[in-house]
Formats: sequence, structure tokens, C-alpha cells
Amino acid sequence: MAWRISSWCAVALLAAASLQTAQAKRVASPAPASSVQDSLCERSVSAADNSASDGNALSGSRWLISYKTQGEPARSYVFRLLPGGRMLNAHPNDRTPNNDRWEGKGRYVQLRFNDDYAVYSGVVNGSSDHLQGHAVNTAGDTWAWSAKRLEPCAAGK
Repeated sequence: MAWRISSWCAVALLAAASLQTAQAKRVASPAPASSVQDSLCERSVSAADNSASDGNALSGSRWLISYKTQGEPARSYVFRLLPGGRMLNAHPNDRTPNNDRWEGKGRYVQLRFNDDYAVYSGVVNGSSDHLQGHAVNTAGDTWAWSAKRLEPCAAGK
């Protein structure tokens, strides 16, 4: 009888471990390239917000940002720079989408997330297709980040 109980316990533990492994793989697997490429295009943005109408070459651009903070898994998500300093982002934990801002001056850019909870300062490379820099949050944590420019959204998105 004891053998049957321990066998059933072992089977249950193996099944639970298998399920956790499958869930971890599903969470950790990167998004398909097409979904990253289209990210933030489907959100309703006025035609004026879709172009560099404010004279800044970064206005209307979309970027895939990547970084790793201490004690957290590496993250990547898309953000979109809109004229007037507005910014949209697809960070999975963003619950307040209307409080992100950005500004650019020459080669320098500053991204302000969540009412300045985290501020990302960086530079644009010479071909304007990569950003890189350092970030700091209100707790004083710092980390390096980089971003790759994505293709513009298709017309009408």
C-alpha cells in the first residue's frame, strides 16, 4: 500500500513539474517577428501623430528596447515616439499608458516612463537606427539598455 501511494505521489510530482516547464517555455518564448513588427501599430493614433510633424526626426518612430535589471529576467518590448513628447509602449506591466514622455535634442534622447519612475537617457547612432544608454529608477537602481528602430507602421495604422 505504501508503495502505491509513493508511486502516485511521484507521478503527480512529475506531472506538476512537466506542466511548470511547459508554462515557463510558453512565457519565455519570444513573440513572433510579425507581432513585434506590428506592435503599437494597431492602436488608434491620429494621422498627425504618425508623422514627424514636430520637426524631430524621431517623432513617429517605433523601437524594440532590450534591457536586464538586477534580479529580473531580460525584457524586450516596443515603444513608439509620438510628436509633442507623447510615447506609447507595450511593456507587459504598464498599467498607466498615458504618463510616458520623451524628448530628443540632437543625438540625445530621454525616455520617461510611469511619471518619471524610470528615466532612460541615451544617444542615437549616426544612422539613426539604434539607441543605447543607461536608465535609473526612483529607487536608485541603474541598468544599461539598447533599442533597435523598427519599420514604420503601414499607412492607416
